[in-house]
Amino acid sequence: MRTLLLLAAALPTVGAIGQTITSADAPAPGDQYTYVIASWVDVPQTGGNQTWDMSGAIPNGAMEYSTFATVAATTGGGSFASADVAQVTPTANAFMDAPGNGLYIIGSYDIQNAVTIQYTNTAKVMQFPCSNGTTWTDPWSYSATIQGTTYTMNGTYTYNANGYGSVILPWGTLNNVLRLQSTEQSTQTGGGSTLVTTILRAAFFRPGTPIAIGGSITYEYELDGTVVQTGEQSYYLQQGQVGVNELTSNAIGVDVMPNPATDAATVVFGAEGDVQLNLVDLSGRTILTQKLQTLAPGIHTQTIDVSGLASGSYMVNVTNTRGERGTRTLIVD
Repeated sequence: MRTLLLLAAALPTVGAIGQTITSADAPAPGDQYTYVIASWVDVPQTGGNQTWDMSGAIPNGAMEYSTFATVAATTGGGSFASADVAQVTPTANAFMDAPGNGLYIIGSYDIQNAVTIQYTNTAKVMQFPCSNGTTWTDPWSYSATIQGTTYTMNGTYTYNANGYGSVILPWGTLNNVLRLQSTEQSTQTGGGSTLVTTILRAAFFRPGTPIAIGGSITYEYELDGTVVQTGEQSYYLQQGQVGVNELTSNAIGVDVMPNPATDAATVVFGAEGDVQLNLVDLSGRTILTQKLQTLAPGIHTQTIDVSGLASGSYMVNVTNTRGERGTRTLIVD
C-alpha cells in the first residue's frame, strides 16, 4: 500500500492564478522535506482570493520524511532507467518521470518484501503547467507478486485546481498558493480478497517545491465489501526546513522553452498585474529588460531574442509590483 502523502500530496510537490506550477518545479535529486502530521482541519473553500486556516492543526507526534535521490543511487533503481528521480521513504522507493507535460510515477520498489513493481499504466500526479482551473483524470495500474501471491491494482486519480489565496499554517502564513483537490480510488485484488481504497485530498502548492506545503486527507478502506478503516489527518511542512524560506519569496512559476536555446527562447510564466522580465548573466549584469503590459491572471508567454548572446548560463527573472518573483536558468548554445 502506498504512503498517503506520496506526491499527490507529496508529491507532489510541486500554482494558483499567477502562481503556475511548471516543469521547473519537478522534484530533483537532493530535495528533502519533512511533514508534520496533525489533526484534521477542513479547508473546503474554492475560488479566488481565499484564506484557508490550518492554524488549529494539532501535531500528533508523527512525522513523514520525503527525500529525492538519483535513480542509480536508489535501491531498485536498476529497473527504472527511464526515470528522472526517485522518492525515497522508509518502506518504498517510488520512481518518477518528468517528460515536460507532467510528473508520472512509473514504478516502485517495496523495501520490506524486496519486490520491484512496474506500472503497466503510469500514474500522473502533477500536470505541467498547472494553474487555477487545471483539471485532469488519469487511470493507472500494476501487478506484483509478493510472498507468492499476485496482486493486481487498478486505480484512477482525478485532480481539480479550484482555488487560490493564502494558507495559515501553525507556524505562519503563506500567500499565493493553489488549492489542488484530488480523489484517488483504487481496487486491489489478490489472495482471494478485494481491497477498495478511497482517498480525498485538499493540498496547497506553490512554485519552488515539488510537494505540497500542506493539506488535509480523508480515507476509507473497504475489504470484501466491508469498511474496515476510516480516518482523516492534516499535514504541513516543518517550519525552518530547507525549501520553506524559498516558498515565501518564489511565488511566480517560470519555465523556458527550448532550453538550451540558440536564437530565441519562450518564457512561460504565471503572473498578473504589471510584470517585468529580466535576463541576467552570471556576473549579475542585466542583459535584457522587458516591461510587460498589465496582465490578467493566468499563464502567459514572452519570447526573448538570444541570438546575439555568448554561449553560457543566464538567469531569467520575472517579477511583479507585488514583490513576487520567479527564476529559471537559461542555457544559450
